[in-house]
Amino acid sequence: MQDMTIKQIAEICQVDQRTVQLWANKAGENISSIKERISSSTSTYPANYTLDETLAIIRAGGRSTLADLLAENAQRSQPLIGDTLRELIPAITAAMTAAMAPLIRELRTPQAPSQMRPGQLALLPATPPSGEYYTIKAYGSMHGVHVNNTNAVMLGREASKISRQRNIEIRRVPHEEWGEINSYHISVLKEVFTV
Repeated sequence: MQDMTIKQIAEICQVDQRTVQLWANKAGENISSIKERISSSTSTYPANYTLDETLAIIRAGGRSTLADLLAENAQRSQPLIGDTLRELIPAITAAMTAAMAPLIRELRTPQAPSQMRPGQLALLPATPPSGEYYTIKAYGSMHGVHVNNTNAVMLGREASKISRQRNIEIRRVPHEEWGEINSYHISVLKEVFTV
């Protein structure tokens, strides 16, 4: 168990901080290290009490059963609830990602307007031209990277610069919103997206 502040002790005991402060003063009468921590504590830098000091403070408040449980928990080296939750975050994140995967795949898969449900937004990427040429957004979408318009312009400028330097063709493809947009060879896009 890690060192605890008055606020953390109050949360565990389900009392206010002032009550725990009174308990600490009472425990400080018998344990000099608690008394020293109280005198050096400020609101900006609260004192951190060791396990033994925390248990003494809780016992001074008449919560011996809780103190015994905390001591037993510390001996078993089992984490407290907050530590357990922190350890579970990666597992929870993985479970949520797995649960959302079908929805994400559905959103990334272009659908003809006749296949769309009422109210569903059309997420149709620019159609990639034949021969390993793709638009910035289409290439990003293929690799699970969302590219907004601002980033697409920035990446497009870099792809155009590299294409011109290497004398690689830049192809124009039709686009619903902009009329025509550039598409770039996959070798250029790989480089631009790794920078």
